[in-house]
Parts: sequence; structure tokens; C-alpha cells
Amino acid sequence: MKSPDLLLYWNKRWAYLLVLALLPLLAFSQEPSANTQNTTEVNVRSGKDRSVIQIRRDGASFEVEHDGYITLSDDDRDVVAISAGGYLKISKSAFGSKRRIQIEADRNGNLIRKYYEGWSQKDYEPAGRAWLAEVLPEIVRSSTLVAEDRVNRIYGKGGMNAFANEVQQQLEGDYTKTAYIKLVMCKKLTDAELDQLLRLMGKEVKSDYYLASLLSDNYSVLLANPARIGSFVDASRGISSDHYMTEVLQKVVTSKQISDQHLGDILSAASSIQSDHYLSSLLIDLMQERELTSNTLSTILKVSRQIQSDHYMSEVLRKALRQDNLSSTAANELINAIGDIQSDHYAKEVILAMETNNMSQADLVRMLDLLRQEIQSDHYLGESLRHLLRKQDLQGQSYTAFLQAASSISSDNYSSEVFRSLAREKRLSDDQLSELLLATGSIQSDHYLSELLVSVASEVRNRGEGVKAAYRTAAKNISSESYYGRAMRAID
Repeated sequence: MKSPDLLLYWNKRWAYLLVLALLPLLAFSQEPSANTQNTTEVNVRSGKDRSVIQIRRDGASFEVEHDGYITLSDDDRDVVAISAGGYLKISKSAFGSKRRIQIEADRNGNLIRKYYEGWSQKDYEPAGRAWLAEVLPEIVRSSTLVAEDRVNRIYGKGGMNAFANEVQQQLEGDYTKTAYIKLVMCKKLTDAELDQLLRLMGKEVKSDYYLASLLSDNYSVLLANPARIGSFVDASRGISSDHYMTEVLQKVVTSKQISDQHLGDILSAASSIQSDHYLSSLLIDLMQERELTSNTLSTILKVSRQIQSDHYMSEVLRKALRQDNLSSTAANELINAIGDIQSDHYAKEVILAMETNNMSQADLVRMLDLLRQEIQSDHYLGESLRHLLRKQDLQGQSYTAFLQAASSISSDNYSSEVFRSLAREKRLSDDQLSELLLATGSIQSDHYLSELLVSVASEVRNRGEGVKAAYRTAAKNISSESYYGRAMRAID
């Protein structure tokens, strides 16, 4: 009898040898399992010389190992041929019992069949054949065993209707359904069949991972006919993960295959994206990868209003403002989107991104009115107005709207800075300068008002009597005799 120490040594040695024996199996690649919501779980390990399929369903566990080309009977209940040197092994464990079948092909292609119950080999006929006829349909409908042959047979006999019925009524698990759909995609399908297949994907594939892979990997075929865009969008709505939905849409909307005319239809699927991060990334990537028409830019800005985060919203709007084709429609969507931003800081950041004079007078009036009403911070409003006067052409109604916005600033310091910048950086007509001087009546501080008037006095001296009269009217708002005198002496 071995001592306890010796027994421990032998137990460790056998464990070590067992690990070495299993290493080749562990090296096989493993496919993702099907959606855990399904009752069937499939794992596939593929190596150079063989494949192993493990199926767990309703308390039962199957393991299928095979090599070579296998042909089944039309009813999927028997193996009729295996390529020379190939084999098929099927084992099933359920509630403590185990059965196993092994079918090998010799060099001439003759099949050698063996059947086991537990560890004991039994006669293959009739029990083994009956058990194979029982389990084989379960295996092929829960895995990818002979999937290509089955797709060819099912589609060849009954077309897409028969294939759809197989997926809906017979196949189990998203992994298996996805593999079958990929195989049928290799056929030359008609437009009607592709439309039917899209509806089938959206209805039957529950896994976000598998549905997203089907749509993104095959969009060039699925969307070859723009009439299928609606079906594609409907199918994509079956993806609940923002991550996977964004992956699909990013791949599609940045493709030159999708025209600007149909881009809006594809972007309608983005309404299901709840994550501000993913939605903003999608829109920014789209603006980076495509040359946008004004209509497409309008659509992007409209979709951006779904974003709740001021930070992510501002990132999208800043990118949009760098586009050269800001039409009136796009500008209207931009102004609406800025109005959704709650943070004065981020609203100001968007305004500072405006680098070109591409806004109409009517849109500029709307923008200035919005800033006056929505930005509460005197500092940020002042920064925004000074940037706009440098980048936009202020005249007529937009010039008046600008003065109204400057007058709404509560801080006399910031307000006077805006007025001073306007007088210094723009070549103002007599009427515009007079209007500016009269608008300074909003400044309550004698100090800041007198400083402002003195800063423009040299310009006023060279203008007509109307401008000088406006200056004197503005100076009358100064209550301090000292500051008033300083202002009046500046134009003498």
C-alpha cells in the first residue's frame, strides 16, 4: 500500500499529465456563445484537423467532434457519407446517463459505426441507429454541423420561404441562425428575397452582437437597392445596445454607397441611441468622413437635438459650424440646438467656433436674440458678442439686434467692452454710430460710460452733427459732473 505522501505525488503527476493532454483542445479558437436569453448555448472550437461543437440545452449536454466532409440524409436522421479518413463523434449526457456514437470512414469511404451506452459498446443495430435518428436533427438545428449542405438543400427545394420557415420554426440559438443567414446571403437573392431576409434578421436574431454583425458585414448587398433602406432601419431597431447600433450606423453612413438623399432615412435609426457619447461620435464621424450637402447638415443638426449632455452637444455643433454650407435651414436647426444647451459656457464655446461669415441677416438676428435671452452670464455673453462682431456682417436688423444684446448685459464693465469693440473693429456709418451712442444709455456706471464715450470721441469729432448730437444725448446720462465734463471736453 502506497503511503499518503506517495499517493499525493501520483495524484499531482496524473493531474499534470491530464493538463498536457488537454492543451491541444484548449488552443482551439472559441466562437462567441449565443444570446444567453436562449435556452440553447452553442460553443465551437475549430482546430487545424477537427472541429468540436458543444451544445447545452434543457439539462442535456451534447458534444460533436468531426473532421472531413459529412453528408446527411434528406431528413437529417442518418449519416450517408463521410469523406475518406473523416469521422463524426456524437456524445450526449443527460441526468447521469451517457450515450455515444462514432462513425468513421475508411480509405475507401466505407462507414464504420460504433455505439456506446455509458462505457460499454453496444450493437449499432437497431438501438444505435434509432438513437442517431433521434439526436441528429437536434444537433444540426442547434449547431452549424453540415449547415452549408442544409442551406443548399432547403433553399434549393423551397426558396426563401422554406429557408425562413427553417430559421423561424426549427433552428435554435442566435449563433446557428446567424450562420445560416450568412450562408444564404451567398446566394444570388432577388430584391424581394433580400427584403424578406432583412425582416427575418430583425425578428429572429435577438443577440445585439450577431444582428449587428449581419447588418454591418452585409450592408453593401442589403442596401444595394435604396428601396430596402426602410427594412434595414427596421431590422437595426432590434439592436438594443448603443455600442452595436453605433457600429452599424457608423459603417453605413460613412459609406459612399449611401447617397445624401437617403442618408436622413438611415439616420432615423439613430433615434434609438440613448448614449450621448455614442450619438455624438456617430454624428462627428459622419461630418469627418463625408462631404455634406446643406440638407444632410440640417439632418445632422436635427438629430443632434436628441443629445442631453451640453458637452457632447457642443462638440457636435462646433464640428457643424466648421462646414461651409450652412444653409438657412441648417442655420435654423443650429440655432434651435444652441437653444437646447443649458450651460452658458458650452453655448459660448459653440459661438466661438464660428469662423466664417456664412449666416444670413435673418438667421443672425435669430441667433443674437437667442443669445440675449438664453445666456445669463455677462462674461460669456460678452465673449460671444465680441466674437460674432468679428466674424459676421452686422447691418440693418442684425446690427440693431446686436446692440440690444449688448444692452442686455447687466455688468457695465462687460457691456462697455462690447460697445467699445464694436466701435473699434467695425467701420460704422453715421447712422450706425449714432445708434450705438444712444444704446449706451443702458450703462448705469458714470465711470464706464464716460470711458466709453471718451474712447469714441475722436471718431465722433470727424462725423456730422447728427452723430455729435447722439454723443451729447448719451453724455447726459452721466450724473457725475466730473465724468460728464471729461466726456464733453473729449469732443471739443
